[in-house]
Amino acid sequence: MQLLRSGKLDRKRGTIRLPLYLGHMRDGRNVWYILKDTTDRDNAEALGLNHSAKLVYSQVGGAVRSAELDRRAGLVFDEGTVDFNPGRALIAGPRFKPFPPAVARPGSVADARYTPLVRITNAGGHIYNAPVIAFGSSADQIRACRGKVNRGLVHDRVVKICPAGNGGGTVTINLTTIFSFGRPGRWSPNAVRRGYRSRLIDEFQLLDFVRRGHITGPAGAPYGSVGIRVNCPIVHRFL
Repeated sequence: MQLLRSGKLDRKRGTIRLPLYLGHMRDGRNVWYILKDTTDRDNAEALGLNHSAKLVYSQVGGAVRSAELDRRAGLVFDEGTVDFNPGRALIAGPRFKPFPPAVARPGSVADARYTPLVRITNAGGHIYNAPVIAFGSSADQIRACRGKVNRGLVHDRVVKICPAGNGGGTVTINLTTIFSFGRPGRWSPNAVRRGYRSRLIDEFQLLDFVRRGHITGPAGAPYGSVGIRVNCPIVHRFL
């Protein structure tokens, strides 16, 4: 079942081709973005987005930034920039202790004011999940309709990007296969000695192992959130 209906899903390749939007910063710099979720039920239905009423509760701290629609229906952002130039790298630690990794570097770095959640001030104040795919670049600079994208200019998950002359176009993005309700955890030494380690794919199964002391947080700490926020809307599900 495809939930994010705005794009063309390729289950064999594990990608989705989504509409690409062009917005701007107040100073005129280009902001290329996609749309995934919104609190606006009617617009979610019209655009094929995920309707997420709970996004309204995200308006705390700096979790949401503001934008307004211009006459071309593009977003004009008040703040928040992204640098896509850093090269992504992940190198495991020593052979018998691969985690934490020896090198862990993201392929894009945002400033302190950036967030993918945007409240459109002149469109009912609804919140949209609008991740930036490329920043400060022209259409010609990022165009890679047949692949071979410039990793220094676009998001690392981009497979193809094909901006149109009017500022629209499409972008094809790699998807991630996950288990619903899955949670990361570290097996306790006692569980390792007893051979309890196995794949856990259900939240309640995992919490039962936590209750019995077989899984802890990193370094033996109490199991719980580590404060990482993952922007990962569901595109489709098999069941």
